[in-house]
Amino acid sequence: MPSLDELRAEIDVIDRQLHELLIRRVAIGHQVAEAKSKEPGPAFRPAREAQIMRRLLDHNRPPLAAQTLGRVWRSIMSANLSQQLPFTARVFAPDTAIRDLARDYCTAATRVESVETASDALEDGADAQDHICILPMIGAGEAGRWWPLLLDQKGNGRNAGLQSVVARLPFFETGPESPRAMIVAAQTPEASGQDRTIFAVNCKTPPSGAAVLDSWRNGSVWHAVELEGFHERPPADMRSVPWKRLGAYAVPVRVTGTVDGH
Repeated sequence: MPSLDELRAEIDVIDRQLHELLIRRVAIGHQVAEAKSKEPGPAFRPAREAQIMRRLLDHNRPPLAAQTLGRVWRSIMSANLSQQLPFTARVFAPDTAIRDLARDYCTAATRVESVETASDALEDGADAQDHICILPMIGAGEAGRWWPLLLDQKGNGRNAGLQSVVARLPFFETGPESPRAMIVAAQTPEASGQDRTIFAVNCKTPPSGAAVLDSWRNGSVWHAVELEGFHERPPADMRSVPWKRLGAYAVPVRVTGTVDGH
């Protein structure tokens, strides 16, 4: 058994190695930002983050808890993004659970701006590439009924610049009762490999084969429905009525407190 001093010395060596690797990672992030500047595309890439998190979780083992792994890498990725673009999160959080989710996701690297309504969070969204919106999960009661605001946008929801659901929080879930939120950004969703897609369909009866998240009546009836997989448009039987893609997100991973739960 190594002595206490020997263990502390080993930790010091690891800390120096980690520090050097973090410096290198940030430097590569600057190179990525430079490469992105020559090609159109968003700086915020939640699907790419999900792929990284899944790969890390596949290689994780005790005693490092999956949730700790997630917090550490979310901080790293948030800091790296802030090096590329000063970023703000507009948060509509009627309860403390959603505010906590937003803080955990944004970390200290992203400025968090609390707003009073979902409309405040989403206003001017199509003109802004430097912020994201964090809102309650669609279907979470009246607070989650902000999705009709996305219906007012021009186009069919597949064009860059329109606000879309691009992520769901938290990515590491501990159980079915975990508080949930969604991230909306002025960009086109990207596939992560394991995704769900949300559509709004205008019909009296919810379509079969889709999970109905919420329904809204304003003269006619719209349903927010969720499909497994990443889709540009809904199945043929749903295209017989007016529809719009509200977005897509990487499927969260269920974890325990110590090791991955998949």
